[in-house]
Amino acid sequence: LIEVRVTPQRGDGFDRIAERIYQFEEVESMYLMSGAYDFAVTITGRSLKDVASFVSARLSTIEGVIGTATHFILKKYKEKGGVFLHVALSFILAGGIGNLVDRIALGYVRDFIEYTFIYTLFGKNFAICNFADVVLTIGVILLILYLIVFYAIDTKKKAQIKETAAPSSVQDEEAEMSEPLSVSPEDERSSGDEED
Repeated sequence: LIEVRVTPQRGDGFDRIAERIYQFEEVESMYLMSGAYDFAVTITGRSLKDVASFVSARLSTIEGVIGTATHFILKKYKEKGGVFLHVALSFILAGGIGNLVDRIALGYVRDFIEYTFIYTLFGKNFAICNFADVVLTIGVILLILYLIVFYAIDTKKKAQIKETAAPSSVQDEEAEMSEPLSVSPEDERSSGDEED
């Protein structure tokens, strides 16, 4: 995790510098932050030397970057949706590899699972598949559920943040409206002259 302090560019603000940074293939995610630093950049590197080389040779040479602070993740205690997403992707990968092995070794995919109960219940034939197809299908279903659930949670959190931020802005507006208007003696005299 690299914190980056930059000088915003006239007309573009932070966007132009951010675009140059997130286009590097090492960058996994990037956020505009409040506080002492402007960006939080997450990168991947095979070693500490790779990370140091990225900061010194690529990041620090960008025009507008005036400071960086590098942090290394030593241990992960929690990751939102991490295990669920990893399981879904693992199932998809395993199913794809299973069918690919059949294609390479045999020239075709062996299907041996027949859903006879569907014909018994509904009188219609169902596709014959193999275990790799089952695993792949489960992985896709889990991935869809992951996207739906965590998108809904994220949307709900954003709505809650807006709701908590709205009352404070309303209170500020009410406070401004309740402030008494100050009239200088010169304004009073000029208004009096106009009435005469």
